[in-house]
This record gives sequence, C-alpha cells and structure tokens, in this order.
Amino acid sequence: MASHPPIPILELADHIERLKANDNLKFSQEYESIDPGQQFTWEHSNLEVNKPKNRYANVIAYDHSRVLLSAIEGIPGSDYINSNYIDGYRKQNAYIATQGPLPETFGDFWRMMWEQRSATVVMMTKLEERSRIKCDQYWPSRGTENIWPYSSDSTGHC
Repeated sequence: MASHPPIPILELADHIERLKANDNLKFSQEYESIDPGQQFTWEHSNLEVNKPKNRYANVIAYDHSRVLLSAIEGIPGSDYINSNYIDGYRKQNAYIATQGPLPETFGDFWRMMWEQRSATVVMMTKLEERSRIKCDQYWPSRGTENIWPYSSDSTGHC
C-alpha cells in the first residue's frame, strides 16, 4: 500500500493533471493502492438469483447497508437491488448509492425510488465512456413510459 499524504489545495489542480497522464494510468494506480479498510460481506449480491442484477461482478452491495426492496411474494430475490445507504453529516442513511441500472433492473430502480421516497437522482457517470456502456438509459427519451413490472393489472399501471 502506498502512502497518500495530504495535497495542499493550491497544488490540487497540478496533482490531478499529473494523475491524468497516460490515459489516467496514475489515477488507476493510486486507486488500486488504497487500503480498502474494513471488509464487509456481500452474500446477497453473490446469490445466483441476484448475480444477473449486478452490472459488474466486483461492484456489489454490502449486506450491512444494502437497500432492501419490499419482497414480492413468489419472486425469489425480489428484495435485492445493487444499492447501499450512505451516511451524511449527522444523518444516517442520508443517501443511496446505486449502480447504473441495467434494462432488466429498471423496474427495481424505480421501485426503490418510490419505496424510499427519493426525490432526486444524481447520475455520476456517462451512459458511455471509452466506447463501453456504463449505464443504460433508465428514463424515457420523450413523453412517459410505464416500467413497473409488478403491476396489479396487465396494462403496466398499479
């Protein structure tokens, strides 16, 4: 593990520029050198029924802080979404961090938004980076769209 001394604010811009060299190689090296600290379990992310809901095998939801969806009777794994609560300043579970939804998890994503009464989504990635899909578009291009897969009738409306 490498030592990471504090960077004075006046030197931050230059430090970032140095890390960007060689297609962000130094960013990657610095990230990989950081001690992950305490290790947590991710058994729910590793269940066979839930693995297809994870965009990446190495980006998981920790068991101790994962967001639990309301279980749907008869649907194994229906309480799982790759999302974790994050504490804020003096407030537990102030935020939710989630992966960019996959087309097959759009319904889970919006169900989480509804169940958690989330009013704001902040997307921290582009849909595509370096010709790789990082997030599928989970909002309609225009108009409205029904995405709720667990509706009470066949029209998609609850």
